[in-house]
Amino acid sequence: MPTLRVDRSRQAIASATELNSPFELAYVQWLSAILQVFLREFAAAKTAAATAVALSDGHGFQQYAAGSRIFLGLAEAAPGNPGRGMPIVRLGLKSLNDSGFGVMMTLFSSSVALAEALDGNVPQALETVEKALQMNPAELSWRPEAIRIRGELRFDCRRTRRRNAISARQSHLRGRLAGALGSCVPR
Repeated sequence: MPTLRVDRSRQAIASATELNSPFELAYVQWLSAILQVFLREFAAAKTAAATAVALSDGHGFQQYAAGSRIFLGLAEAAPGNPGRGMPIVRLGLKSLNDSGFGVMMTLFSSSVALAEALDGNVPQALETVEKALQMNPAELSWRPEAIRIRGELRFDCRRTRRRNAISARQSHLRGRLAGALGSCVPR
């Protein structure tokens, strides 16, 4: 099924290119970036989002430029570059807020939460995704993605707390053993 979606995306890009319409091309590149992020094809998402940003900036399509920046930053952060991706994500979100664009904010904010988690700020990411779920209750189509992201974040928090508790217990036991056995136990 992903192959069909990618093929359709390529067809849409080819059609928009043939039309020689910057608006249509920016739009389909923006949609392609979203699709590629969902498929976790971050290199392809980065290419599509960068193209959408360049076209949108050049022709004044503010909402597409802003939204594409969120996916460009996320595509940069996901493979291990959160330091480079987060400023792009923040600029995209700020630009969306400044433009008054209210459509798809559940998806955009959920994507920001994902980028925040990749940047190591899981508590902030959880707060962001909770806000995303409250933003536009009538916008139901993006709620499943927001709920999926929230679930992954909660799972990661629990796993981290469990690891920290185990590590603390092991350190405590090593200390007690070292005290009882002297220098026989390595620390």
